[in-house]
Amino acid sequence: MHFKQRVDISLGTLTKSSDMSSQNFKFSLFQLFPSFKGKLRISRLFYSRKRRKHRQSIRVKYGLKFKLPSLIDSIGYELFVNGIYEPKTIRYLVDSLPRNAVFVDVGANIGAISVFVAKLRPDVKVFAIEASPFVYSHLKENVELNGLNNISVFNFAVHNQDNLVVKIYAPQGQFGKGSFSKTFTSESEDVKTIQLDSFFRANNITPASVKVDVQGYELFVFQGLAPYLMRVELKPEIIFEFEDWSERIAMGEENITIAQKYLRDLGYRIYDFSKQGITPLDSVVSVGSCELLAK
Repeated sequence: MHFKQRVDISLGTLTKSSDMSSQNFKFSLFQLFPSFKGKLRISRLFYSRKRRKHRQSIRVKYGLKFKLPSLIDSIGYELFVNGIYEPKTIRYLVDSLPRNAVFVDVGANIGAISVFVAKLRPDVKVFAIEASPFVYSHLKENVELNGLNNISVFNFAVHNQDNLVVKIYAPQGQFGKGSFSKTFTSESEDVKTIQLDSFFRANNITPASVKVDVQGYELFVFQGLAPYLMRVELKPEIIFEFEDWSERIAMGEENITIAQKYLRDLGYRIYDFSKQGITPLDSVVSVGSCELLAK
């Protein structure tokens, strides 16, 4: 049974309050305009890289507030300019999650999706997992800043093994690019691993939906999820991203599409979760990048 309320993500609600002003939370006037082609490019004429490179406190849609390492990374900048990041994903989760459901966000970053879902669906319990200790500190701060009591945050690298200590390479400027690979930085942070099966057991949860964004290492997440899927009858929906370049770096040229194939072998059907709609795929996606839905 699905939650029937529909929330208009495209328009949102902008709020102004004295406490925000006094704390110097910045608000971009571009949020007042609907999304259009070239909006981000045009906005950069007004917000130079020099102005965007420092830690920022911003106001976005639905009265939410975020503290960000900077506005250099696309996640933070889109939040600032559009007031929301990945609105299609947020809209889908808000509209489709059953009442009192559990949503697990793997690679939650600063909370750009989790915080919105927790705000718009207070009946849903959100579990947000972020690997980078640096990024996790901002995730934790953003949850506390918005007074959300239906979201729990965790600092783990979701993996196919428990209790390893692995290195996460997450550049502080491009904080949305954290990875097990040295793709964007050679500076690393140590973090402990956990399998999703172990995480679900430890927290006694049965998620209705899992979102995964781990820069090409989705296979590791799915392998750690497999024991759980073998035990349950109702499998969670999985939203994840395919990027040929990141999967090539993570898994090697010969293993591009391996994550999609692994889910298909577990009985999932893969759908193209693009802006045009949700379309079933007859074969795996092997070129370019796209958002995918497995159910």
